[in-house]
Amino acid sequence: MQNPADLIQKLNFAPDKPGVYLLKNSSGRAIYVGKAKRLNNRLRSYFSKESDTRYQMGVLKQAIADFDYIITGNEKESLILENELIKKYKPKFNIKLKDDKSFVTIRITTNHPFPMIHVLRKPVQDGSLIFGPYSSARDTRKTLKLLLKAFPMRSCTDDEFKRRTRPCILYEIKQCSAPCVGSISAHEYSVLVKEMVQFLRGKKRELIDSLRGKMLDLSIRERFEEAAQMRDRVLALEKTIESQRIVSSEPADRDVFWVANQSEIFSAAVLNVRQGILQNVSTFYFSNFLFGPEELLSSLISQYYDHGNFIPDELILGMDIPDKRSMEERLGELRGRSIRIFVPVRGERRALVELARMNADSVLEQKIDSAERASEILNEIKAKFGMEKIPKTIEAIDISNISGRHAVGAKVAFVNGCQAKSLYRLYRVKSVQGSDDYGMIREVLSRRIRQGIEENNLPDLMLIDGGRGHLSAAVDVLNMGGVEGMFVAGIAKGERSSSLKQYTEDHFYLSVKANPVFFRNNSSALLLLKRIRDEAHRFAVKYHRKLRNKKLTESVLKEIPGIGPKRQKLLLTAFGSVEMLKGATIEEIKMVNGMTKETATMVYKVLHGEANV
Repeated sequence: MQNPADLIQKLNFAPDKPGVYLLKNSSGRAIYVGKAKRLNNRLRSYFSKESDTRYQMGVLKQAIADFDYIITGNEKESLILENELIKKYKPKFNIKLKDDKSFVTIRITTNHPFPMIHVLRKPVQDGSLIFGPYSSARDTRKTLKLLLKAFPMRSCTDDEFKRRTRPCILYEIKQCSAPCVGSISAHEYSVLVKEMVQFLRGKKRELIDSLRGKMLDLSIRERFEEAAQMRDRVLALEKTIESQRIVSSEPADRDVFWVANQSEIFSAAVLNVRQGILQNVSTFYFSNFLFGPEELLSSLISQYYDHGNFIPDELILGMDIPDKRSMEERLGELRGRSIRIFVPVRGERRALVELARMNADSVLEQKIDSAERASEILNEIKAKFGMEKIPKTIEAIDISNISGRHAVGAKVAFVNGCQAKSLYRLYRVKSVQGSDDYGMIREVLSRRIRQGIEENNLPDLMLIDGGRGHLSAAVDVLNMGGVEGMFVAGIAKGERSSSLKQYTEDHFYLSVKANPVFFRNNSSALLLLKRIRDEAHRFAVKYHRKLRNKKLTESVLKEIPGIGPKRQKLLLTAFGSVEMLKGATIEEIKMVNGMTKETATMVYKVLHGEANV
């Protein structure tokens, strides 16, 4: 960590040139990555004494302990480098592209003679073709089913493809051409892939016209069965586009961006227009961006296309961005041909911008309304617990074990009443033996406190699942660590009184109050705290089951003669689980690398109880 005098000296050497800078916390971790035309001016703004009322900027300034910078030759190089460093370090204060509707994409693999197609939530950067994002997972899967009737590509994994000896049910319902058993040649399959890509890229009408031409040609040549199949493909394709809206008189490919904001809450909308048809609308929201909407829009565009999304001929923006020319050059290089960025003030393009604006404004209104409700709920918690400040960040810790075996801890986090899954953590309990819940709480919370002190990210409120004993264990940890400013509460489940035939609500134990604290029945504050507790429990139990099942799996395979660690790994990689392996035939087991007929037979017999080991 640099002392203040050293930082000021370092600022004096910052050049008046374009580049990228990294702001770091006391542990040397990058917490923000930015680009600037003039590095010295931008860096000095973080250390100026001018007041900035924005909460996030205040938190960032307090966390800065050091900085680095890299000079670049021009703004385009800064844009590229900034993007790479954001992906590498995942800084806390940079925006993260998270769709308001949990978007999905369609992926076509490129590393296999018979490419696979499937719906995916998180695009994999492995050279595959990615289409989307699409805002409705259900609609996307429904559309893909229709498309597979027209282009029967495989959707099974490479391992399933390798093991398959006869066609699956998808072949029977005409949603796969069964390349796994040679029902289609590599050339014919490549034509299907090419047509699927053409359709997903928006060339729908041209493709349908082409298929109609092929259908007519087959009819003329009296190949009526093939002509009927082509007719069915055309009908399936027309069904997928009949509900889509024409928004442009020009058959152009365009993406339209708009950013809206109020105070520190931002929303954005992206319209995907393909061949004049509105194909998809994605909405995003951000609550911690440090600068204005123009810079957020620039960062959004960079990340959007880094997700592997198709880059169209035109980008239409609702406002100018400071690096428009550099962005055009970079996206043109990624696409392989030039693209144009427009900021229209009238005409058809402006009408598209207005459509994007309405979508972004709608999301913003919802988020502001949610934020106001969250503020009321958090204020109620503050008042009920007697806290000094609003608990903007609430975390909960839960322990899961069976008689002390496979003991694990889980931490979940909610920020402003919403899940913050990037802050979730799992812990394997190492120092506690037997059924010692208090000891496990002490270990897990101690590890969380150490990490929080190092990274300056302790929560405002920590929930511990349990009663007074669990709370006392947690308070001991805080006292030993000298932690101040973090409130801790124990949440205990309600109990049924057999004598009074009543049920007491969940209640809370606080170190500052002798009696338990109760909220009114079904209050929003109580529901939120219970949800956080239940989420921690779910997360812990899931991890505990995973570890327990892994141990059980390892013990079963270890007992089989001739199956060492290497073969265990190969079998689990090929089949995914012991249950899947149990459902395999001896011949399918034998196909795994390194397996012989004898070992495959032994595995089969042991798993089916036909052999004693």
